[in-house]
Amino acid sequence: MNKAFYVVLILSILLILSVSVYLINRKATPQPFSNQPGFTQIYTPKPGDRVFTAMDISGENCESDGIRFNIANEHTLVDRESTWIFTLNKAIDPQSCTDKPWWSPKIGSHGNADQASGLYEASVPYDGGFRSMRTEGPHLQYHPCSGYQHADVPPIPQGKPIGIKTASWRIPNGVHVEFWYDFTGGGKGPWIKYASLDDTLPGHCNGDSIKGPPAQDSMRMNGADATYNGGSIVELTAGQTSKGSVGYSTGTQSSS
Repeated sequence: MNKAFYVVLILSILLILSVSVYLINRKATPQPFSNQPGFTQIYTPKPGDRVFTAMDISGENCESDGIRFNIANEHTLVDRESTWIFTLNKAIDPQSCTDKPWWSPKIGSHGNADQASGLYEASVPYDGGFRSMRTEGPHLQYHPCSGYQHADVPPIPQGKPIGIKTASWRIPNGVHVEFWYDFTGGGKGPWIKYASLDDTLPGHCNGDSIKGPPAQDSMRMNGADATYNGGSIVELTAGQTSKGSVGYSTGTQSSS
């Protein structure tokens, strides 16, 4: 009886070990990164990453200069991914409230009157297409960018949650910046890249564009009536590899 007991015990231990090894080594279905409940992240966060969510809303609804959702970049991160989830009130046509009928994420800082530019923006008309990429700095001095890639964007939806993202990281002698939108998934994707730029000195945006403190990242909507739903700035691991092609989602590439 004792011999049978030990045989059963050994077999039980072997079974437990084999099941444990299987569970450890099986490949789980990869899940998208999430920097906050409700929306996904495109790029890899830095381990122990810093996440900023403090929101300062400036401007007014249905005002010509627009309403802005400002997320403070508290530690002047360069390697970062910024996200805004918001809803445009479908009862208000933004173009009826402004002579500047476009929206634009604005990342970085224009600095003071004697500081070089560190603010990038890629603006899109409300009825779709693409307007421009430029930098600002010193304050109220604008510089058109060159050497960037862009794609047309559909008309921005109203009456449902939508998402806008930017991503930036350091590259040799400069900075890489990207702009994304999600008009169908409410921030859970698919995210589609609509503009991208490698800005290296002497610079594609008047030479000084990669300088200056990145103080805050803002989503500006001229003339809009909008409600902020969530967002963040997330610190990224250095040396990211760009995902997707301009005009395509993260899971697709251009055939050209």
